[in-house]
Amino acid sequence: MTKKYNGFKDFGEKLSKAVKNSSGDVSFDTLFNTGFMAKHSNLQTIDEMFDKAGISIESEDDFTALPEEKLNSIVKQHTNFGSWKEMLGKASEEYLGSEMKKRLR
Repeated sequence: MTKKYNGFKDFGEKLSKAVKNSSGDVSFDTLFNTGFMAKHSNLQTIDEMFDKAGISIESEDDFTALPEEKLNSIVKQHTNFGSWKEMLGKASEEYLGSEMKKRLR
């Protein structure tokens, strides 16, 4: 006897659609929103973190020009993360989770 679970099929279709709709560029302000920064640091914004480190980020080129060691040092000093990759990974995870919840409703 085979049982059909239409709810799982519907969920799978919604999830697939949500993933497709979530791809694309996400701004730093969206990814590192005030809620994320408040939870993982004593700062309000990612701009504030760079300002406190004496670094001006006005463009993507400014950001990519930062040596990874310097970026890791800033993150360690101003957040509860051990590296930029760790912070970026957590921000991405939280962002995708919230987007999936919104789209699966």
